[in-house]
Amino acid sequence: MENQVLTPHVYWAQRHRELYLRVELSDVQNPAISITENVLHFKAQGHGAKGDNVYEFHLEFLDLVKPEPVYKLTQRQVNITVQKKVSQWWERLTKQEKRPLFLAPDFDRWLDESDAEMELRAKEEERLNKLRLESQGSPESKLPLPLRQLPVNCDRVGGMDECEMDECETAVALILCRIRLLLIDHRKPDYLSINQLSMQSIYGAAQIALTSLKKGYLFMYNFVQFLGFSWIFVNMTVRFFILGKGKYRISKPVFSVHFMPFIVLSHLLLPMALRNRQTGYSVHLTESFYDTFHTMADMMYFCQMLSAVETINAAIGVTQSPVTPSLIQLLGRNFILFIIFGTVEEMQNKAVVFFVFYIWSTVEIFRYPFYMLSCIDMNWKVLTWLRYTVWIPAYPLGCLAEAVSVIQSIPVFNETGRFSFTLPYPVKIKVRFSFFLQIYLIILFLGLYVNIRHLYKQRRRHFGQKKKKIH
Repeated sequence: MENQVLTPHVYWAQRHRELYLRVELSDVQNPAISITENVLHFKAQGHGAKGDNVYEFHLEFLDLVKPEPVYKLTQRQVNITVQKKVSQWWERLTKQEKRPLFLAPDFDRWLDESDAEMELRAKEEERLNKLRLESQGSPESKLPLPLRQLPVNCDRVGGMDECEMDECETAVALILCRIRLLLIDHRKPDYLSINQLSMQSIYGAAQIALTSLKKGYLFMYNFVQFLGFSWIFVNMTVRFFILGKGKYRISKPVFSVHFMPFIVLSHLLLPMALRNRQTGYSVHLTESFYDTFHTMADMMYFCQMLSAVETINAAIGVTQSPVTPSLIQLLGRNFILFIIFGTVEEMQNKAVVFFVFYIWSTVEIFRYPFYMLSCIDMNWKVLTWLRYTVWIPAYPLGCLAEAVSVIQSIPVFNETGRFSFTLPYPVKIKVRFSFFLQIYLIILFLGLYVNIRHLYKQRRRHFGQKKKKIH
């Protein structure tokens, strides 16, 4: 009878850069552990759940890993560390969605993605603080041994009295000062070479400067966007309440004010003829709705063009945000703003512009302050809750308003023929731009699904409960 393959209990956890595996086998000696074609192979003799036997297992990872696993044997277990090729968070360990029966999460080392990011950030700050403290200490102690052994006596070097070593506040300045003395004094000791110069201080100082520069850049970008969208939101709100007194005039006074939301929604969604025929009333909106584009367009143009920086930041790795949701929002909003509203004057006087601009700015006046505080490592719970909650009603309503603007623009594009073209001979078929607008309506709601799915995952990560089954 052929022996059955025995598999040990394996527990796993992860960080952004590493995977941790704990194999429950005791008294293991000389295990065979390797990674080939992104599959971890393990085989060892040890004492496990089925007694003293040969145990083995194979795991195909979800994403690419480096083929050099590091393991450590203890009396009770085997600890394996695998480096990810790309620093990112994995949804699961294995490529197959169904978790192997022998695999389970290692709750002793398990962290959620947000907790792991905080741990990574804390370690990075601790390392940078250590370098900062070292750089503020004795400059002489930061020098490599060959440079410390050189005599320092600026008085005996002609023209160098002003170069006092006590004034060298950093290791970098001290190293440069040493080299300057050597060049002037024509000293060339056998043990001095450029390769022997320690670059640790220079590298640490540069990394601290780059980190500070990155945080400052992101803070200023989010601050400018917050100011822009706040200006739009406040101006639209003030104009609505000032110019909106008696903002609705209904032809039939028998209607109660409780029907007002239905009346306004019908005014936006239903054609005029159908609206009058079905309900027998007409609604008139004041100037605060109709001149929104002419009063707010310049600032909205600026903010939306500047938002391209977010997609670029995600693409080049300045931020850890995924590129796809950012790109979908950028292209979708700019299409509505520049093509639907910007090129069609008939659309610029419609009330739907007010709702589109107002919903966009409502989302952003909470999103950008949240990112600003994140740049300086501050967490305001109220703002965090608003950032991950306001989108729940705002995104569907914004998508609905954008869809209404596209639908209202279709007759205008058909009438004017703008952006329409005729295929060359022998086809000679006129392709109307409205055909692409109808396709865009489908893409619009698909993009809404992608963004809502992404934001839902983020919200669950911050406020949701931990999954019961993690694999």
